[in-house]
Amino acid sequence: MGILNSDKINERFKKKMASLTVIAPPKDDPISLTDPDNIRFSAAIWSDLHFSAIYEHNRTQSCRISLEDLSASQVQLDALLIAGDLCENGKMAEKEYLAEQLQSIKTVKTVLPASGNHDVRLRHIENSIKKFSAFCNKVNSDLLPDKMYYSREVNGYKIIILGTTRSAFEESHLDDEEMEWLKNELRSGTANGKPVFVIAHQPLQFTHNLPNSWDTPGNKRKGSIGKQSEHLKNILNGYKNVFFITGHLHRGFNINTYEEIMNFHSVNAPSTGVWNKDSVYSGAGLGFILEVYDSFVLFRPRDFMSGKFIPEYNKKYSIL
Repeated sequence: MGILNSDKINERFKKKMASLTVIAPPKDDPISLTDPDNIRFSAAIWSDLHFSAIYEHNRTQSCRISLEDLSASQVQLDALLIAGDLCENGKMAEKEYLAEQLQSIKTVKTVLPASGNHDVRLRHIENSIKKFSAFCNKVNSDLLPDKMYYSREVNGYKIIILGTTRSAFEESHLDDEEMEWLKNELRSGTANGKPVFVIAHQPLQFTHNLPNSWDTPGNKRKGSIGKQSEHLKNILNGYKNVFFITGHLHRGFNINTYEEIMNFHSVNAPSTGVWNKDSVYSGAGLGFILEVYDSFVLFRPRDFMSGKFIPEYNKKYSIL
C-alpha cells in the first residue's frame, strides 16, 4: 500500500467529519434579540470548539449541531466571537472543514476567532501563525492577521483579540510589543465611552475559581494565561467599560462565570464542543448571545445544542 499524501489525508479526515449525524435542535426558542429596535451591537460567543478529525468526534458533532441552531437565528448577528481552541489537533483538515462550516452561516455578518493552546502547542509558532491567518482569511475575506493578535471595529465597538507570541503547551505568552499594542487599542476603543471587548483563550490567574477549576489546586498558574497575568490585569484595569472574555476551563454556567476584577468585567465562556463539567448547567454546545445597547451590555447564556436560552444566568452590566 502506498503512502497517502497530505491532500488525500485531509480529504479523508474532512469526509469523516462530514459523515457525523447532525440533528437540528428544537426551534421553539430561536435566537432573537431583547430589543431589536434599540440594539447597537450583537454577537454570539463561543469557545473551545475542539473540532477533531482523528478522535473525540462527538466534539465536532456538538459544534455542527450548535451551528444548526445559529443558522436558524431569527435575526442576523453582527459577529461570532470565538475564544480559542478552534481545533483539537491543529490539523489542516480540521481548520479547513471548520472554516467551510463557519462560512456557511448566513445569520452572522463577521467571524472573529482567537487562537487557543490546542491551536499552537507542539508546533513552531511561525507555522501556527500562518495557519491561523489562513483560517481567519477563509472565514473573513478582509481579515488576514500577521500575528495571533489583531483588532476589528464592528458597529463602532472595538473587538480586541489576544494571542500567544510563543509556542506553549497550556499557557499563552504575551510579549512587550503585544502589551503596548493592547494599551493603544484600549485607549482608542474606550475614548468615546463605549465598551470594549477583549477576547483571549485563558483567563487570568486566580479568577473564575482558578486554580481549583483546573483541578490543580497546588499549582497557582495552571489554567491561567500564564506569567503575564498580573501585567495584563493591570493594563485592563486602566480603562472603563472593558469586558475580558475567555474560555479554556470547560466549566459551563455557574457562580464563577462572571467576575468583577478591579475596574473591569471578566466573563468565562463555557465550551461549545467539549462537554462542560462541575457546574450547575453543564453539557456541550454552550455559549452566549451578547447584546449591547446605549446604556448597558447584556450577556444571555444559550444552550445551542438544545436550542434554548438559559435566562437564570443572564448578566446585565451598566455602561459607565
